[in-house]
Amino acid sequence: MRRKKESHGPLAWFFGVFNRSFDWVKERYGSIIAMLIKVRLLAIPVYVASIALTAFVYNMTPTGFIPEEDQGYFFMLGNSPAGVSIEYTKDVISQATEIVAAREEVEHVLGMGGFSFLGNDSSKSLFCQAQKLG
Repeated sequence: MRRKKESHGPLAWFFGVFNRSFDWVKERYGSIIAMLIKVRLLAIPVYVASIALTAFVYNMTPTGFIPEEDQGYFFMLGNSPAGVSIEYTKDVISQATEIVAAREEVEHVLGMGGFSFLGNDSSKSLFCQAQKLG
């Protein structure tokens, strides 16, 4: 086996730390494998049990797109140019409410002018409830 060359240069410290760390991990891995070989009659059932536990947890995890916590409500926000009249805002809310209410999936719609989670005066909000699924 050849002797390792000493590194000299600006990154020699980095490569030295890396090589020592890699050697440490390699030694630990080797000792773990040696221990597992000694107790293989115990290691194999533990491995099989961990695979079975993984499969069990995987099958118990909900896979639906819609979480059970979903209550069927959603909201929509809109902004108008600054300084528009309340009549303009009411017209836009009315149009948006009609469009959303025309969807068969939507049960109720409430439109409000001047309210937004963003705090703008010229904002509009629609609070909607979807029909129950299933």
